[in-house]
Amino acid sequence: GHESKAFQNNRIYTWEQATSIVLDAFNNFNSDIGKIGKMFFDKPWIHAPITKGKSPGAFSASTVPSAHPYILVNFQGKTRDIATLAHELGHGVHQYLANKQGLLLADTPLTLAETASVFGEMLTFKTLIKNVKSSS
Repeated sequence: GHESKAFQNNRIYTWEQATSIVLDAFNNFNSDIGKIGKMFFDKPWIHAPITKGKSPGAFSASTVPSAHPYILVNFQGKTRDIATLAHELGHGVHQYLANKQGLLLADTPLTLAETASVFGEMLTFKTLIKNVKSSS
């Protein structure tokens, strides 16, 4: 099916293509979420290149409400990297919005935090599936 093709293809995406796919997915759901997501790329609050000494994996780091979250990914252009970027951006948007709650309430338990990240990933997965369907 198209679902398996979306994440199992060997296509390599540029950073610009990945950014566009993820932001389109976020914008198509809600323009405010899309605008917040875009800030992460514009500011820039994301470190994506693979560099010597950089830790593997990915995360969105929040510290205190007065500081913006910062996303670290190791982008290689694979479809899975787009999913990871969307996952971490889901965390980032949630952390950015949660900062308004103040120091004592901004932090979230893992179950709530993963809801936001998996939601961002799901939005992007749907966009990738739509792209696969329209190109086949």
